[in-house]
Amino acid sequence: MTQKILTPSPESATTGRWRSGFSDYLAHVRMFSRNARWYLLGSFLMGMNFEIFQLLLNLYLKDLDFREGDIGLINACRAMGMALMAIPASILFSRFHIRPLLLSGVVAFALFSVLLVTTQQLWLLMGLSLMIGISWSLFRVFGGPFYMSNSTPVERTHLFSCSFAVLLLAGMVGSAGAGKLVTVIGGMAGDMVIGYKLTLIVGVLIGTLAMFPFAMVTSQPPISPHTRISLNLRQLRTRGGFYGKLILVNFLIGIGAGLIIPFLNLYFKDRFHLAPDMIGLFYLAVSA
Repeated sequence: MTQKILTPSPESATTGRWRSGFSDYLAHVRMFSRNARWYLLGSFLMGMNFEIFQLLLNLYLKDLDFREGDIGLINACRAMGMALMAIPASILFSRFHIRPLLLSGVVAFALFSVLLVTTQQLWLLMGLSLMIGISWSLFRVFGGPFYMSNSTPVERTHLFSCSFAVLLLAGMVGSAGAGKLVTVIGGMAGDMVIGYKLTLIVGVLIGTLAMFPFAMVTSQPPISPHTRISLNLRQLRTRGGFYGKLILVNFLIGIGAGLIIPFLNLYFKDRFHLAPDMIGLFYLAVSA
């Protein structure tokens, strides 16, 4: 009598691989350091704040009768602030303790954001948008080297992928929640401008909460003088070509994104006459 050999079906084999992969990922997530976990939480809160402004600021300015060209200038100033601060931020990371830098960035981001919501002068809006970009750049630039110095090669890839996922999740929650909140507040107040303003301030309050996880980050000593980040002509001569290629690729991607992303919410509003909550759902789908 022969014994029948049972082989797993393709469906069960696929399910087993999914379970194994998920268990492996969770095992690596449990290896994240205390500092990395706190930074991920702060990233989520700051990301929600940023995405709320990304969704609602253009709509708010449009309801204040700003022209598309003026709104573009305000957005351009924010991007310029991020670009101007990118290299100085990396130098600051290599020379100073990170915790006071993070806390200063959160406070500055919140302060300039509140001032942005409370003024209607174009030149002030442009200046404040520039400062918001500088403040946000501090947080974004610090992320990569901070994760590198607070992880091991075993879980490092999972940590970077998780940080990307955390920002995506923050964008989804911020977009969906802010779109609904501004509709509810605007309907109750009978004025959508008030709804935009109060919802943006709620976003600032959420971002300010990032001070608590960032305050829990163990402040590490600055990098030794021999390994500090610095720029000099010798470095530019030896690696200038490589830097140029990276800059060119990102510049081209930025041009394409800059023509679409900043005005996507205005397109939905003007072309399809959608309410903020529906636009928030579209942003949720884009983030997903």
